[in-house]
Amino acid sequence: QTSVTESSSSSSSIDMLRLKAPAIKNMDKLYQVPLQELDCSFDTVSLKSKSSSLRKVVQSQAKTNGADVTVVFAIRYPSCPSCREHGLQLTELAAKDRKMVLLGAVKDGATTANDSTTKEAVLEFYQNYFNGNPIYQDSSMGIYSQALGDKKYHPVAGMLRVFKALKRYKRGQICVGPVCAMESKVLGGALIFDKHGNLRFVYEEKVGLPFDMQAIAEAVKETRSQGNTEMMASD
Repeated sequence: QTSVTESSSSSSSIDMLRLKAPAIKNMDKLYQVPLQELDCSFDTVSLKSKSSSLRKVVQSQAKTNGADVTVVFAIRYPSCPSCREHGLQLTELAAKDRKMVLLGAVKDGATTANDSTTKEAVLEFYQNYFNGNPIYQDSSMGIYSQALGDKKYHPVAGMLRVFKALKRYKRGQICVGPVCAMESKVLGGALIFDKHGNLRFVYEEKVGLPFDMQAIAEAVKETRSQGNTEMMASD
């Protein structure tokens, strides 16, 4: 697949990613959001493990992978070409930064929906747009509410931006996935954690626009610096 690391025309400043309400207000609740890892092997989707809190998942994955930054991509809708583009952008960043671990989160339905197209959509995302990075089910949609404010996109404006981006998706070999039973309106985004599992930055999704990868890369760099400084200060 061709590179899709294209930044949006918005400012590359990381100021727009700095923590604000609701993430600051709901931090304790956010850290306790229960997640279950999905097993996407053998062309099926099932629950791989018992639930664990978001913070424990982040800390465990960072330790296992020797990472000092963890990015959690809250996927709005795995069939959406905009979400698939964002997945590819973050995958590219993770491939370049070996000290960063990338995780995904999806809403309820990955293993409970009766229709096969929901599992098919998650599998396509996992295999083709997320490079096999771990994906967790957020059945309570706690990440979307506690960190991202449970915001919904305007369908007309969002679909208009997606329509304008069709040529870009074609260049990136990004296809529209099957219609599935997952909730599709509540916006996702990217959460950036330091090596201790502390949330440092939140990037809110804008449907139809690519992620500003320069801003995200700057946020990852600052998160790494902050995490290492705190470790040195505590020694």
